[in-house]
Amino acid sequence: MTIDPAILSSLAALGGALVGGGTTFLSTVYAQRNQDRRERVRHEIAKREAVYAEFIVAATTVLAKATVTDLDDFEAGADEQRLFGLGNRIGLFASPAVVQEAEKVMRLAIEIGLKPRIGVRAAATEALATGGNQLLPFSRVCREDLDSLERTITSVPRARAR
Repeated sequence: MTIDPAILSSLAALGGALVGGGTTFLSTVYAQRNQDRRERVRHEIAKREAVYAEFIVAATTVLAKATVTDLDDFEAGADEQRLFGLGNRIGLFASPAVVQEAEKVMRLAIEIGLKPRIGVRAAATEALATGGNQLLPFSRVCREDLDSLERTITSVPRARAR
């Protein structure tokens, strides 16, 4: 069987065009999917940062108020409700470690709310003596969570060895 060289070169050119076009198409699809994934992760990081920051501000307000305000009984006012709502919102998307620390902060707010008030000066003295920042463990776990998400952006998927 003989193949005409003109047909053979035409088929080779067509095959090369198909392979080249297919490769370009596949690399474009892969790059677009990767970019979309990165954007979704960046959006998730921004969302989590906002909720974590909101929780920290709300917790600071509630803890300070509970420490220095003399109440007959613990009351769940607007600030406390906001804190607990944010804590529950965190439970929708955060890692178990972040949820656990958020629950500790909410429990601490209730415990402090039930204790007798000690005043601003005594609270500041106590905070200085004990190292003070009751929200630092929560902040650290949040940072680890956000760093973990950030690593998913920078990690490049590897082909599996067969």
